[in-house]
Amino acid sequence: MTIRPYVLLMTTLFSLTSCSYFLGNFEKDIFDKNKITPISLTQKTICDGTPKYMAISENEQANQDFKKFINRLDDQKKLSFVDQVVLWSLLQMNFRPDLSSPTAKLQMIITYGGKETYLNSFHEGAHRFPYLKALDTLLKQYSSKYSLSELAMFLDMYYGYQITVSPSFEKFLSLHKEYLKKHEKAKKAFFRGDEHLRESESIPKEKFSRVIRLYNKDHQHKDYKTSNFLFHYGKQVLVTPNCNFDMDLYDNSIFLINDKNVQGNIFGLKDGNKSFFAVSSQEVTNINFVKGSLFFQGNSNIRSAAICTFKHKLHPRQRLWLISTDSRDPGQHLFHLLQYGIDKAQNISELSSTMRFSRHLFLKDPVRLIIESRRSSEKQLDELLKLNIPIYNAKKLGTVWGFYQDEKNSTFILDDRRSGHIQCN
Repeated sequence: MTIRPYVLLMTTLFSLTSCSYFLGNFEKDIFDKNKITPISLTQKTICDGTPKYMAISENEQANQDFKKFINRLDDQKKLSFVDQVVLWSLLQMNFRPDLSSPTAKLQMIITYGGKETYLNSFHEGAHRFPYLKALDTLLKQYSSKYSLSELAMFLDMYYGYQITVSPSFEKFLSLHKEYLKKHEKAKKAFFRGDEHLRESESIPKEKFSRVIRLYNKDHQHKDYKTSNFLFHYGKQVLVTPNCNFDMDLYDNSIFLINDKNVQGNIFGLKDGNKSFFAVSSQEVTNINFVKGSLFFQGNSNIRSAAICTFKHKLHPRQRLWLISTDSRDPGQHLFHLLQYGIDKAQNISELSSTMRFSRHLFLKDPVRLIIESRRSSEKQLDELLKLNIPIYNAKKLGTVWGFYQDEKNSTFILDDRRSGHIQCN
């Protein structure tokens, strides 16, 4: 694996800039100097074999409890896969009320009935519920016998497990603690005294039916934006990427760099040959809540996580889905993975190895390169140091989760750089 294809690309990019940048030495951190490898925050990143059922989220207890809940409820209600998907998505609102609120954007890929579908739902204004619109659309598209209101009622009546704080939600509470303290409702729900809740501590369980009633009053508005469009990238010979961003821009050294990190809550389910992979996101600028709930109100019309699906021309049953977030340019990481040959991976082991490889990120104003030096090979660093630009070290860049399936196996693939959990049954 080498970064050589990028030397020409990067040289071309920076020869077009008006300024020249020089770097005498690349300073490694103390861990890198002493050859200490980075700690994996997620020890189990794939499922072995092909379990019938899988669930992924950043909350291990949520994965386990949801499986128990579904097993019991299915005996009584005979749930379809889409019903399970909607229940899992509704629960995410409670576990990540900042990123999976009813006001958040929701993007998903689902394989059901042998057909792969992408759906993106958002709204250009405030006080609307595009997250719920996506779930409502899903139930109608696949002719569920249950409505959104009925599934919400199932959660209210039968889901008796604790809702606990995940590492990422703890970080959100920490970053916004001064603002949250000033909000009486938030302080009561998310604080113990003057300290915000920590990982594994419990938060109140929501009344899902209440927010669905608000949505049902609102859903007559015709200005929700739902889309199935993906950009087709035709430069590959055997594998065709389809993405929610234009990968051709990166070929022309045009990077889609955001002012701040693009955040997202990634989650998914698999049951037999049916699969679901989703990410939700929103921007919370002021601490306000959806009426009658602890769901943070935000803006869904924002730069969102990068998504790509890869289809193999010779092996139609082989599929790869990738979602990239936690980066100022999440699409750049997927483009780099493609250049590293992720489309040529022959099995799960090769795919997982490629995803663990060192990432790098181009930024501008000023032009510079950020690289995970601890994961880099000496050859890669030597080639990068030949560039006439500043290079900086990063402990970790981005989060990329995936789903892979071929004729024999299938599994979600998590990123060991961040905390995440996979339930294999």
